[in-house]
Amino acid sequence: MAVPLHELGRDLDRNELINVASALIAMPTFDKGERTAIGHAQEFLERRGVTTRLLSRDPSRPNLVATIGTGRPIVALNGHVDTVPIGDRAGWETDPLTPTLKGERLYGLGAIDMKAPLAVLLMVAAAMQRVADRMRGAIQLQITVDEETTGYDGSIFLIEQIRQGGLDRPDFVISGERTDLTVSNAERGGFKFEVEFMGRAAHTADARTKGINPILHAARGIAALERPLDEFHPNAGYGIISVNVVRGGDFISQVPDRCLIQVDRRMVPGQTNVSALAQAEADLREALKDVPNAKYEIRSLRDKRGRERYYAPNLTDWHSRVVQSVVKAHEAVTGKAAQPCVGAFGATDGRLFRYEGIETVVYGPSGEGAHGANEYVDVDSLVTQFNVLTAALADLLSVRP
Repeated sequence: MAVPLHELGRDLDRNELINVASALIAMPTFDKGERTAIGHAQEFLERRGVTTRLLSRDPSRPNLVATIGTGRPIVALNGHVDTVPIGDRAGWETDPLTPTLKGERLYGLGAIDMKAPLAVLLMVAAAMQRVADRMRGAIQLQITVDEETTGYDGSIFLIEQIRQGGLDRPDFVISGERTDLTVSNAERGGFKFEVEFMGRAAHTADARTKGINPILHAARGIAALERPLDEFHPNAGYGIISVNVVRGGDFISQVPDRCLIQVDRRMVPGQTNVSALAQAEADLREALKDVPNAKYEIRSLRDKRGRERYYAPNLTDWHSRVVQSVVKAHEAVTGKAAQPCVGAFGATDGRLFRYEGIETVVYGPSGEGAHGANEYVDVDSLVTQFNVLTAALADLLSVRP
């Protein structure tokens, strides 16, 4: 490490970290309501001498970009401020918008995904600002909107700005999303498709003579598709397939003429949407080969802009510069060997930067309940995240003692 490990972390005010996280949790940022929290983060940074600017496709949903230092390399810290909606409050034991500390757990909507990790990134930026004159290179803090939906107004927009020269291209990206203090250098890809089974409508009385029930065919198809997959990647885990939507029939006394299933497929590096569809087709063909009159059609699902609902598996080499900086920082801070995040918890915006050919790693705290009731983050893990990220940045930016 370029500086003593605890030089940047020793002055961390744990209570301030909790307060910053709590303030963000208390601000609703779902349903395109991120502006207040973005303004709060901007004020936090500017009070500490950090230069900021707002970049937006939609003026009501600005992204915040802060810059510390000059020159290269540029290390981007990426985190999002938006959350999913509250959902059913009945399952919550506390008010989801009232941050509540119970022992070492801070509860609230977005606590782990990712208001508290975002607070860590803000505190890291403030700490690095204090040593900016000793850095060789720069930090680009990206606080984005729209991660929970498509990223179109958030990280995708920032990447468009990078391509167009409106924002400096980072050499490395570190995302602060949850990893339970493991190191995520790879993520599974995702692909959504549907299968429509065609039958013949008839009265129930004629079900065995005139009707062809596509629900029966769909049942066989579901059984064939819904199985554990044996493909394994050492940094991404196993592939996953799950039939999550079934629609068939509208009237209790009528054999339906259609049954539709929708499938969510998660793929490991080396697989694609093409290979996933080919495997699904083979599984369905085998399952229905002895079924007379079985007809079906497989289709990729598309979003509102007509784009295929597919994102590719992605990987940054474990031995790359940015991954190894985080690995070594984790080991130095915790005294324990860093572990890969096998089977990441979900997609992050980190994948978007990997698609651009930028070395990217994800390292974040521990917690549970993301997208559900009683979401919390472990405060001790936030402190560890802060210390690891500052140590990794000191290494990447050659901070002088």
